[in-house]
Amino acid sequence: MIERRRATDFNREDWRILRLLALYRLVLVSVLLILFHSGYSAQAFEDLRIGWFYNTCILYGLASLLLVAPALYRLPQLTWQTHIHFGVDVVAVVSLVFSTGGVLSGLGILLITPSIGCSLVLSSRMAILQAAAATLALLAEEIYRQLHEGVVPSEFTQAGLLGLMLFLSSGVANAVATRARRSEALAERTGSELANLSRLNETIVERMQSGVAVLDGDGRFHQLNAAARTWLRARPGDALSAVSPSLAQALQHWRGGARPEPQPLRPRADSDEVIPRFSALGSGADAPVLILLESARAVQEQAQQIKLAALGRLSASIAHEIRNPLAAISHAGQLLNESPALGSEDRKLLDIVQRHGARIDKIVRDVLSLSRRDAATPGVIELAPWLRQAAEQYREGRENSAHLEKPELSENFRVHFDASHLQQVLGNLWDNSFEHGGDGVRVSLGVRRLNRGTAPVLEVSDDGPGIPAALHERIFEPFFTTSTGGTGLGLYLARELCAYNQAQLAYVPRERGACFRLTFTEAIA
Repeated sequence: MIERRRATDFNREDWRILRLLALYRLVLVSVLLILFHSGYSAQAFEDLRIGWFYNTCILYGLASLLLVAPALYRLPQLTWQTHIHFGVDVVAVVSLVFSTGGVLSGLGILLITPSIGCSLVLSSRMAILQAAAATLALLAEEIYRQLHEGVVPSEFTQAGLLGLMLFLSSGVANAVATRARRSEALAERTGSELANLSRLNETIVERMQSGVAVLDGDGRFHQLNAAARTWLRARPGDALSAVSPSLAQALQHWRGGARPEPQPLRPRADSDEVIPRFSALGSGADAPVLILLESARAVQEQAQQIKLAALGRLSASIAHEIRNPLAAISHAGQLLNESPALGSEDRKLLDIVQRHGARIDKIVRDVLSLSRRDAATPGVIELAPWLRQAAEQYREGRENSAHLEKPELSENFRVHFDASHLQQVLGNLWDNSFEHGGDGVRVSLGVRRLNRGTAPVLEVSDDGPGIPAALHERIFEPFFTTSTGGTGLGLYLARELCAYNQAQLAYVPRERGACFRLTFTEAIA
C-alpha cells in the first residue's frame, strides 16, 4: 500500500532538508556564475549559448533567494513548498542543459541532489511522480533541441539513463526516509512507554509501605521513597553512617559475608523498629546497594493474623468435634433429670452439669458462627419501625429485659445493613449490658448524626458501672471476658458482623455507664 503523509506528520528535520536544498541552490548558482565570469564556462562546454546560460543562472539565483523565506517561516505547508522547489530546480537545470548543448554536457546530473532531497520529505507516490516529471522534462528538452539541430539517437539514450538514475535515487532515498520515520516513530513510542513505565514504577515505589533506599558506592543515599524518608529522616546525598549508625553497622556485617536472618533494629532513637534487607545492584565492592525496610510491627501483626486464622480453623474443627458428644451429654442429662430416684444432692450436681453444658454449647455455637458466617446481603432498613420491632422481639422470653427502654427516634433514618446481622449485633450488645450492668440497669437505644450531612450512628447505652479504662483496648478481642459464665466472643462477633456490612462498631467512654456506637457507612435519603 502506497504511503500518504499528512501535514501533521512533518517534523523539524523535514523543514531542515528543505532549507539545505535552498542553500544548495544558492551555492550552485554562485559556482556557475563564477565559472561564467572567469571564462571557464566557455572552455567547459563546447556548445554554449552564453546569453541563455547567463540569464538562466540569474533567474535561478533570484528564484532561490525568493524560496528561502517560505522555508524559514514554514508557509505554505511543506508538501506545496517541496513541489515548488523541485519545479524550480527542474526548469532551471533543464534550461542549463539546453544552453550547454544537451545531456552530453553533464549538467543534468544536477537534478540528482534535489530529487533525493525532495524524496526524503514526500511520500513514495509523490517522489516517483517528481522523478517522472524530471525525466519527461529532460526528454522534452532533447526532442526540442534535436528538432532544430539534428537528431542524435545516442543523446536520447543518455537522457533515458539520466531519468533512470532519477527514479532509482528517488526510490532509494524515499525508502530509506520511510524506514527512518518508522524507526523514529517506534523509538518515540518505546521511549514514551518506558517513560510511563518509569513514572509508574516511581509512583509505586514512592507509595510503598515498605521503605526503599538506594546507596551509592560511597555509602550515600541516592534515592529514598516516602517511607524511608520518614523512618530515616534522610535526603539524597546524606551519608548512611551519619543518619543511622545501627543500620550502617548492619550493612557492614552484610558486606562482610554474614547472612543471618534479618533482625529488627531502630534506625534512629525516636523511630519504630524496622527489619532491614540488603541487595547488591551490581558486582564489585563499590556497587550500589538496595535497602528494603519493613516495619517490624507490621510483620508481627501479619504473623499474628496468620496465627489467628490458623487458630480459628483449629477452633472450628474442635468445636465441630465437641458438638456431637456434647449433645449426647445434654440429652443424657435431660433423661436423668426425669428420673424420680434422684436425690437433692444428685440434682444439684446434675444442674451443674447442665449449666456448664449449656455454656459449652454456646461457645461452640459462637465459634461455628465465626467460621461459617453467611455473606452479608445488605438491604435498606428503615430504622424507626425496625428498631421498635427488634426491641419487642428481644423482650420476648427474657426476664432481664424489662428495663430495655423503647427506642424513640425523631427522624426515620434509612441505612444499608443486613437485617439478620443487625439483629444479632443488637442482641449481643443488649446481652452484654444486662449481664455486666448489674441489677436494675437501664438500657437505651438512640440514633443521631454526629455532624450535619454525615451518616447516622446507632448507640446502645446503659447506666451501669461501665468498663474500666484499662480494658477498653481488649473488649473486642476474641475469648476475652470478665465474666465466669461468658464466652468472650459476643463483642468480637458483633464487630465482625458490622465489618461485613461496611460499618464500624466502637466503644465510647463515658463518665457513667457503657456506650457502644455503630457507625453506618451511608444514609439513604
